[in-house]
Amino acid sequence: MNDFLKTFQSTWECDIKARFHKGLINYERQLQSILYNQLRVRLTNDFEIYIEPVFYQLEKIKPDMVITKANKIIAIIELKSKPWEYPTFFTDMKKLERFRKEINVDEEIVLGWIPKSADWYEQDKYKDSKLCYKIDQNLLLIMALITRYDSDVVTKEAKDFQPYTDNKNFYIFLGYIDQNKEIVFKRK
Repeated sequence: MNDFLKTFQSTWECDIKARFHKGLINYERQLQSILYNQLRVRLTNDFEIYIEPVFYQLEKIKPDMVITKANKIIAIIELKSKPWEYPTFFTDMKKLERFRKEINVDEEIVLGWIPKSADWYEQDKYKDSKLCYKIDQNLLLIMALITRYDSDVVTKEAKDFQPYTDNKNFYIFLGYIDQNKEIVFKRK
């Protein structure tokens, strides 16, 4: 397991679980901000965390989080937090799958802009190599959900989510309150 995946898993199973238990995560934006903060604390400075960057190569898709290291995109993360509902997450899983299938590892991707113009459309004139990335050949695709104990993503086997789970680098992380009122956070 690579270092980032280990860090993500321990952050999910410890920090996110603890904050959920305290009642600090009820919505997706709360999950996103707390996850960002906890990852930022745990990761070294050679990692960058982008929140909802726009991928113009894929019809302006915006994943919830993108993790980079050494000018490589190493992880793309989609989040859902609907602890008392049945989340619709297949659109997010399809979005993750598109990154694996539709972006070439040699393609240059700009994740940020240095503000040199008030006109957004002029930004490409000022492309900065520090903000250009390529997809890592071992790109991690992570779907992290807080949901009900009886939702499909909890009750079904990982193989039921094919073709997504066919990818050895596709991971599902779950958080839910089980039937005994215990809080469970784990990797599926």
